[in-house]
Amino acid sequence: MPRGDAAAYDLDRIYAQFGDSEEALKWVSAAMRIHSLWLEWLKTGPLLDPLRKEPRFQAIERELTFSERRCNVETLFQPVEPLRKYSTLSR
Repeated sequence: MPRGDAAAYDLDRIYAQFGDSEEALKWVSAAMRIHSLWLEWLKTGPLLDPLRKEPRFQAIERELTFSERRCNVETLFQPVEPLRKYSTLSR
């Protein structure tokens, strides 16, 4: 059995893809109980699409609140100014 906060989120996606909504929702609830960091993907992750019409899943989505500081794909891969003054290669 997988362990850690990612395990519950992994299992809910697996069961959702197998069409077992009941088991998937059990693991979504478990992820919420342990405050899994992976829940931020709950609203956008395509592997959970089979659950989106489930009233219980919709209730869970409404319960979730996220900070405004999220991982933004556009800014994730922005080039970073090299730290030349700390680099041993530029000396």
